[in-house]
Amino acid sequence: MENGSCMYQLLSLQQDMITRVIDLKNTETQTIETCFDDSATVSIDKTFEFMRVGGVYNCKIALFGGTKKMNAGEWHEYTIVKESVVVGDALFVQVQLGNDYYYVHQEQVLPYLSSKKLMFDCARKDLIQVDEMVNEGLYNWIV
Repeated sequence: MENGSCMYQLLSLQQDMITRVIDLKNTETQTIETCFDDSATVSIDKTFEFMRVGGVYNCKIALFGGTKKMNAGEWHEYTIVKESVVVGDALFVQVQLGNDYYYVHQEQVLPYLSSKKLMFDCARKDLIQVDEMVNEGLYNWIV
């Protein structure tokens, strides 16, 4: 894992009404992730639409959800790996589940930083960075 990113192979992509739904396979752990790509909804020229099925990309995936169990997604205990990771202009916490790494907005998990663990109800996963390109929608995320 370099710079907190992991290499993923793009298995499939499906254009939804507004966003794309993509399936990625972590080349190291073999975990398959279904993520949302909304980069085209916030930018005309800086999108992840260059990605092609079969291609391998260095990706960062953010978890969208909360620290309260709302049965909105998958409830898991994550280990906090890095407390302050800058992606674009947004501040994240890098977390680990098994051998897989994800990102959560730091502001969401501030009370848990000292314990190094947190329970999180992940409702969806969003693609926030591919290779060196950052999803410009991060600048508009409201936690």
